[in-house]
Amino acid sequence: MVQPDEALTTLNQVKKDFNQFCELKGNVSEADTRAKIIDKILTEVLGWPEKAIQRERHVHEGYLDYELEVHKKSLITIEAKKAGTPFVFPIQDRVHRSLKLSGSILTIPEINEAISQVRKYCDDAAIRYAVATNGYAWIIFRAIREDVGWREGTALVFPSLEYISKNFTLFWNILSYEAVSASSLDNEFGSSLRVSRESHRVINILFNADLPLQRNRLNIQLQPLVKRIFEDITGDNQLEILQSCYVHYGSLKIVARDIEATITDTIPMFLRREGAEPLFQSTEGAGAFGEMVTECTDLTAGELCLLLGGIGSGKTTFLKRYQLTVGRDVLTKHSLWFHIDFLKAPVDPEDVELFVCQTILEQLRARYADYRLERRRSLRRAYEKDIEALEESALRPYKQGTIQYEERLSEYLGKWQSDTINYVPRLLTTCEPRKNQKIVLFIDNVDQLSPESQAKAFLLSQRVTRSIGSLTIVAMREESYYTASVQKSFTAYTSRKFHIASPRFLDIIQNRIAYAQRFLKNRIENPSFSSIQYELQDARDIYDLLTIVSESLFSLNRNIVRFVEAICFGNMRSALEMFIAFLTSGATDVDKMLNIYRRDGQYYVGFHEFVKSVMLAARKYYKEEQSPILNVFDCGAYKNSSHFTALRILLVLLSYRAQASREGQGYIEITRLLSSFEDIFDNAEDFIITLNRLLQAQLVEVNTRSTESIAGASHVRVTSAGWYYSGYLVRSFCYLDLVLQDTPFSSSQIAAELKQSVYVVDNLYDHEEDKVERVEARFKRVEFFLDYLKSEEDQERSHFQLSNDGGSLGQPIIDPIREQYERERDWIRRRIIENRERYADESIFKTLEEDASQLDTLISAETTDESVQEKSGEQTEAE
Repeated sequence: MVQPDEALTTLNQVKKDFNQFCELKGNVSEADTRAKIIDKILTEVLGWPEKAIQRERHVHEGYLDYELEVHKKSLITIEAKKAGTPFVFPIQDRVHRSLKLSGSILTIPEINEAISQVRKYCDDAAIRYAVATNGYAWIIFRAIREDVGWREGTALVFPSLEYISKNFTLFWNILSYEAVSASSLDNEFGSSLRVSRESHRVINILFNADLPLQRNRLNIQLQPLVKRIFEDITGDNQLEILQSCYVHYGSLKIVARDIEATITDTIPMFLRREGAEPLFQSTEGAGAFGEMVTECTDLTAGELCLLLGGIGSGKTTFLKRYQLTVGRDVLTKHSLWFHIDFLKAPVDPEDVELFVCQTILEQLRARYADYRLERRRSLRRAYEKDIEALEESALRPYKQGTIQYEERLSEYLGKWQSDTINYVPRLLTTCEPRKNQKIVLFIDNVDQLSPESQAKAFLLSQRVTRSIGSLTIVAMREESYYTASVQKSFTAYTSRKFHIASPRFLDIIQNRIAYAQRFLKNRIENPSFSSIQYELQDARDIYDLLTIVSESLFSLNRNIVRFVEAICFGNMRSALEMFIAFLTSGATDVDKMLNIYRRDGQYYVGFHEFVKSVMLAARKYYKEEQSPILNVFDCGAYKNSSHFTALRILLVLLSYRAQASREGQGYIEITRLLSSFEDIFDNAEDFIITLNRLLQAQLVEVNTRSTESIAGASHVRVTSAGWYYSGYLVRSFCYLDLVLQDTPFSSSQIAAELKQSVYVVDNLYDHEEDKVERVEARFKRVEFFLDYLKSEEDQERSHFQLSNDGGSLGQPIIDPIREQYERERDWIRRRIIENRERYADESIFKTLEEDASQLDTLISAETTDESVQEKSGEQTEAE
């Protein structure tokens, strides 16, 4: 992807080259203008990929010079004139030139002809936006409008390349492929009749809206235990925890019977096409990966291997386990191995190579100090040819073996050693502490770098592999590999690819809790034990708290595990962060939990308690940008934006989840989905922004496996998180009760009433005698919120005639949400009134009762990538 700074440099060079060409040739043709300047500005400056550009398409009025597509939908037609065609504009002293199409701009014959011609082409081809250019000047306007006649609109005018250079950000933000993909033209030329949605949020009018909630007295005491056991366990001093807690079997699978689909952490289609292998492990080994390392230690040629997986799938933990346990003997006996962690890398891409070499040198001097790899004899062997050359020049006056010769040679050896970038590869190439020892490089977290640094690191890893004959293992995310392969950062030199699937959260957390409880038990029984100095009572409290959580997760209440596994599907780092958030959240009332547990012998954490703690963390009020949980009812002020766009997208995608496509099960073309929404709602901008929000929260995934933007992707499908949000989470009381605080209401009066309801709840204490009144006040505000959403939905259903749509977009949204909410409300009332905290959650999710077995599979049979191959890699998407 072209970056803006690089694009500006390229523009200036294109301008310079074209001026020289014009001086040399004199008058230039339209073909010259297109080839020498317009083509280059589109592809090299504005970043339009060739596959998104069609040239010379025939329509009734003639041939389109250029037709630009985004997600396979034609958006822009460009009419090219030769550079000699003068585009003269009225003088204006404005930074961003915007001229009325019905005004003076059409009085200039050449401009009038170009605009009129491209406007006819747009009519013929049903393309909304038009550009007229002679290479130097660029005129951009909306050719097809629904609100007014096209001449009543405006044109953006960039009168010269010099003007574009000076105002490049404006030009880039309007016409680059990245900007157009993000609806820049819709933003600039949107309907003049657009009525912006009002936006009144409760969170914005609350006093002390960012107030922390401090109800968890064990928060501070939990921190060292959390850091040691529930966060990263790959540190050099955490071998025991790694061995005790590592989950080496199975991968996550969710069977969604309501959509007849299996949602599995499996190999993406683009990797499967390249022969990526599923990674199977055992208690004693690392499967085919371990066999590959063993085989490569006997080879002299270099081998480059990729370890691929999603965010939080455990790539780093896998490598550390291999290095320190199951692969330790092979690495110790047959290799010199080095681990390069790019989390510690410098920001500047130019420093990447030096960082790698310095890291290797530091580890070589620490881990292999006894080998004496840098003794003088080794250095002389590494620089043998350089020394021979010196003996014919600078060392010629000195006799070999004399003190003078060695002193002079030492000066050169010291100089060579200080050049780390050249020294390290030479040293690794020549050092042989024992016969047949392979250099093995583990390169981790490369995709934490900037795109430029990533590209340098990828190319460096390939060059080093070839030059020193190493086995180089690069761990990276799937989407990073996709981007790198598209940009040709990786070549055919890559030999093997392994895909690591995420384990199940239940297995991971069970191991961690068990280890933590053993640790605390030793502290309780032996006060002198422990590297973490806990007061005895704190250790007992934390032990009991973990017992409560363990029984809640592993015994009768499975709703919590379903929530975590579905929403964090594949991202175990995120799943552990949710668990930690519950343990340490200010919303977690540990004293209440411990008191009931010690009084009655049992306490089961309610689903609503867990979700509330996760959504709020340390905050008193919900704010989406500070929470791991998305507000699906959020919306902007875009044309026809809606509280329900996110849920409607999910409903459509869910209807395709069991279907086959060329990209894999459940994928649908983004352009096809966008067209559906445009045809009914005329909300392209709202759709694209909402789809990006869903992607960033990982409720959907695209075929590039990017988690940042749909740009560059052609297909999208729903994830387990999207399935769970739409079918369960949005129907739960705790979710509705919190997201109303950060939902944009169309009326300030509604926001004010909900604000008052927040204060009513805040003014009621958590005392036993107040808890019924407190929860009833919360029920009341949720029902008020649902009434508002129902009113909004009814208006949209009437306006867009959704009742006539027999598909997913015609489904009612709020009615099933209210139905489930009322069931849960009644259950919570009984739980509180009857003091049933010591009992496990009953089956409160009865909205989809026919899906009970589907939910149970969230914590049942384990599967592997191989057992759930998506059924249609080669089929095309169903029409």
